[in-house]
Amino acid sequence: MTISVYVIMPVGSDPAHAQRRVRIDAAVRALGMTPYHPLDHRSHADDISADAIRAEVMECAVALADLSLERPSCYYELGLAHGAGLPAAVVAEVGTMIHQTADRWSVAYYDSLDDLEAQVHDVLRPYAPALTR
Repeated sequence: MTISVYVIMPVGSDPAHAQRRVRIDAAVRALGMTPYHPLDHRSHADDISADAIRAEVMECAVALADLSLERPSCYYELGLAHGAGLPAAVVAEVGTMIHQTADRWSVAYYDSLDDLEAQVHDVLRPYAPALTR
């Protein structure tokens, strides 16, 4: 069974979204896991309920949140993941102010796309299938 990672990240507000996504997905797949991007399954404009997001979250084994750009929607989804009891790994670009209070010390900061991929790999490694550790 493949382990799915619920990916939380800025989309429409991030001009570098496509490049960040490529690096995140590469790190997730290198660990033998599958990235789950919510907007691949619905439109950004869809009216979606908290229950629907929780249901998506619960289909995954771990959440990965990139809190760069300080998007409220990313914090909201991370809060839903926490509330659902899903383990979460958090990354952010160097210089990002972190507004969450839970596990603020555990945020892994990156300063380039190469470093983003490396940090994602490192923070998700504990959740990877045993053969890829």
